[in-house]
Amino acid sequence: MNDGELVRSHAVFDDLAYIKKFYERLSSGIFQWCRFGVQAKGNIDSFLYSSTAGTLDSIALVLANARIADAYALLRRFQDSAVLNVYVDELCDEWLSSMSMSNFPFKRQKTIEEWLQGRTPIPDYRVMSQKIRQSHRLSPLNDILYSNNRYKKLRERCNSYTHFNFYHNVLFNDNEILLPQRMKVFERIRLDIVDIAILHMSYVFFAMPHYLMSSDHLDFLEAGMEPEEGSEYWVAPYLQEFFDKYFKAYRSDIAKLILETTSMQLN
Repeated sequence: MNDGELVRSHAVFDDLAYIKKFYERLSSGIFQWCRFGVQAKGNIDSFLYSSTAGTLDSIALVLANARIADAYALLRRFQDSAVLNVYVDELCDEWLSSMSMSNFPFKRQKTIEEWLQGRTPIPDYRVMSQKIRQSHRLSPLNDILYSNNRYKKLRERCNSYTHFNFYHNVLFNDNEILLPQRMKVFERIRLDIVDIAILHMSYVFFAMPHYLMSSDHLDFLEAGMEPEEGSEYWVAPYLQEFFDKYFKAYRSDIAKLILETTSMQLN
C-alpha cells in the first residue's frame, strides 16, 4: 500500500464523516427550539451546527490531499465554532436568568444581537474562552475539561501549523515529500478532531439537555395526541449513539458527570 492509499484509508475519514453527519442531524433536530434573548430567523445554534458540519467536510477534503497544515488551520476554525456556540449559550442563559417583571419590556441580549445584525464583531477566542471558564453554571464540567493541558496543547498545535511556527509544519503541508511520521500526525489530528467534538458536545449534553430530546414528544403533540408520560425525557437515538461512541470510549470522566447530573434518560 503506497503513501496515498495509507492516507485515504486512515480512520480519521470515518470519524470526520460520522461527526459531520452528527452535526447535520443535531442542526435539524434542534431547529424548532427558540433562542431567547435575540431576534433571529430560526435557532442560531442550528446554523452554527450546520456551519460546523461544513468545516468538517472541508477538513476531510484537505486531508484527502495530505495537506496537514491546512487541515489544522480548519481544525482551529472547528474549535473556534465550538467555543463561539458555548459563549453565545452562556450569554443568553445569563440574560434569561436576569429577567423579571421589574425590567419588562425585556431588552435583547446586546452583544449577540449586535453580532447577528453585523454591527459588532464577536470577541476573540481568548475572551470567549475565559468567559466560559469563569461560568459558575459550567464549573463542574470545566473542572474536568481543564484539569490538564489537553486543550491548551491542542490549540498550540493548531496555531503552530496555521502560522508555520516550525519548519516541520511547512513540510507536512507538502504531499509529495515522503515523511515517515505522516501517518502518526494523521492519527494525532484524528484524536484532536474527536477532542474538539467532545469539548463542544460536553457543554450541550451538560447545559442544554432539551437539545437531547427525541422527536417522539413533539410528534405526539403535532398529531393531536397526548404524549406518553415521561417522553419529554427520552433521548434521540443518534445522540445516545454519539455519547456511547465518543464520551464513553474516550472521556469516561465526562460521561460520568453528565449521567449524574442530566434529567434526560441517557444511558
